[in-house]
Amino acid sequence: MRAFVFKRVGEVGVTEKPVPAPGPDEALVRTTAAMVCTSDVHNVNGAIPIAPGVTLGHEAVGLVHALGVEVNGLQVGHGSR
Repeated sequence: MRAFVFKRVGEVGVTEKPVPAPGPDEALVRTTAAMVCTSDVHNVNGAIPIAPGVTLGHEAVGLVHALGVEVNGLQVGHGSR
């Protein structure tokens, strides 16, 4: 998957990352749109320290890609209800 990541203070980029598998009680969402949040801006500026390689843009929407075995009420290929 492509991910928008923090590289170092003042630098971001797009990189390839493996698609994670959801845990038993998790849903994996394929992001169709995402926004950078103010906290992401603070991370990039060094005000909130994070490790290099962290994926930014946690304000996201998308479709359910995979479900953990204990998840109920969602279906692969659908948005959340």
